[in-house]
Amino acid sequence: MIIFNQVGKYYIQRHPEYQFKSVLEQVSLTIAAKQSVGIIGQSHSGRSTLLKLIAGIEYPSSGKIQRGGRISWPIGAAISFNQALSGRQNARFIIRLQGGDNQLTDYLTQIHQFSELASDFDRPLKSYTPNMRAKLQLALSMAFEMDFYIADELNFPVETKFKQKLHCEIKQRLETAGFILVSQNETQLKTFCQAGIWLHRKQAYWFDEIEEAFKYYTESQTVYD
Repeated sequence: MIIFNQVGKYYIQRHPEYQFKSVLEQVSLTIAAKQSVGIIGQSHSGRSTLLKLIAGIEYPSSGKIQRGGRISWPIGAAISFNQALSGRQNARFIIRLQGGDNQLTDYLTQIHQFSELASDFDRPLKSYTPNMRAKLQLALSMAFEMDFYIADELNFPVETKFKQKLHCEIKQRLETAGFILVSQNETQLKTFCQAGIWLHRKQAYWFDEIEEAFKYYTESQTVYD
């Protein structure tokens, strides 16, 4: 379970003049275990900021956040790889960071198979194309069992077949874990999410149905465009 209690987030802006820039104000919400939630809103509404707060990547400026269970890093997010090391060596390092030493061989096999890198898994990262790098990042994201998976969009430079495999894997994980997705893609939101959070004017509005959240988001664009 993830609980936000009167959470606010602001940044210090130094140029052109020193001031506080408020992004989110007094956000209170609860995301239950195994719940799938879509976060929507216009550009600069705080979507990515909210996701970072959920993941613990950033801290709130005010209020309190409680997290229960393991929360993934954003699916497919760029990882600080060592360019001189191979895909296998980089994967081994991430596995150890996740406490997977006892199952190192199993994890490596799973990542190797999911990534479809074949012999390229043992080539240095500096030789990887964007497509190969994305496949490794996605394989690592899906290698570990989490209580909540999070994603900032699901658009990656991989072929359609691989993307379909990723989507199937995410759907399987939703049977035992929660999923939090930032997206403006209506099809993706309705495919993966049950509930919705609409961000508007620094406030977060909770909807039990993603369709209702998307309705308000769409209407707000019409009114304020």
